Amino acid sequence: MRPERNTWGVAGSAVVGWRAVLPAGADGGRAMTRTVLAVGEASGVYRVRSVPAIGFDRDAHGPLAGFLDAHPHLDGGAALFDHRHHVSVRLAWTAAGGTVVEDDVPDLRAAGGPMVPVLEVDGIARPDGSAELTVVSRSDIWLPWAVPDPVRDIDDYDDPADNTALAARNAPRLAGLLARLRAVVARCRGRWELDPEQTLRGVRFQVDDAGVRLDAPRPRVVAEEGWVDGDRPDAVFRVLRTAAARHRLHVHDPRHEVVVRLLVTTPGHELQTGDPDRVLRLLRRPRDPGNALTTADLAGVDRIEIDNETGRVSVRADRIHVPGTGPSG
Repeated sequence: MRPERNTWGVAGSAVVGWRAVLPAGADGGRAMTRTVLAVGEASGVYRVRSVPAIGFDRDAHGPLAGFLDAHPHLDGGAALFDHRHHVSVRLAWTAAGGTVVEDDVPDLRAAGGPMVPVLEVDGIARPDGSAELTVVSRSDIWLPWAVPDPVRDIDDYDDPADNTALAARNAPRLAGLLARLRAVVARCRGRWELDPEQTLRGVRFQVDDAGVRLDAPRPRVVAEEGWVDGDRPDAVFRVLRTAAARHRLHVHDPRHEVVVRLLVTTPGHELQTGDPDRVLRLLRRPRDPGNALTTADLAGVDRIEIDNETGRVSVRADRIHVPGTGPSG
């Protein structure tokens, strides 16, 4: 499928990011730098164009790895950590007339966006020998489902735009870089993860530690309640039934994942805090067994989300215990 226009956007801060932490003594800074240079150069996902502090210019000297090999006195072991550098990224976007263009670009202006780096790889080499590296993007151009207005509403959206065609071209290159970096981290006995501080809650269903989930289903919130009464904990079950029933009155795109989302802010409510395991346990075992949700109650619903003080907690509807049938998932 060819996209007719660009649906992706750019935010003022990180949209998605990954983080590596390497222990002292692992020589991780050098290994990570060389991996970024090798994979970035080969795939085009991160080609270093210049490092002013050491006099490097790719047009004059060729790839940075070769330059550092020829001038070892300029390489402290972690050039990308130690010095500001400028890069280009191989990127696909939609040009006028719906033509998909793919080129090496220094920032998102070439693709019709603002002067924002396409991808930022940065790191800190600590005095104790440990190192931390981050891979961050301020755009959702990598993601299959793009945000309508990332500047205002990227953290909480219900009707994302189809960016699957561009994501299918952009995300695999990024995944290749992340995979090689994860392998370095594993050899060094470090830690690799999707960075929760650099990844907005509203896009996490599309990403994981390995990269972008191109098979992520298009989300669709069919009902959202503002609050649930703290004096009546089991009222949540009534709200869920009503929301699910409302969904069944309408015809929805089968590609959409049907989600019922509730906002619980009332102090003292048992669902006001809790991780997915606790939320699932409470939904499976209401105080009044007669309130238990049945398969019929949740027909057509894929997930239940609870927005509370912990954040957004998501559980699959088919994991909720239903009387007479046992757990259905």
